[in-house]
Amino acid sequence: MDRTTLTRDLKPLERRRLIRSEVDDDDARQRFITISDDGRSLMEQAVPLWEAAQEMTKKGMSANEWADFRSELKTLSE
Repeated sequence: MDRTTLTRDLKPLERRRLIRSEVDDDDARQRFITISDDGRSLMEQAVPLWEAAQEMTKKGMSANEWADFRSELKTLSE
């Protein structure tokens, strides 16, 4: 992922205090990103909803369609 894309994507999370960003003491070009307690809480709420959406999607497809869909998603993330 491009550095500028990552920075742009992290800023809203940092503004909402869902993550913390700290500059590396040894190399100011690097930052450490950690999830905050609020971020962890939100993620715990979101994961079951995401899993339910996945199941709904999967139920609407045959086993082969689901396997093809997962394969295509994997290709997109590479």
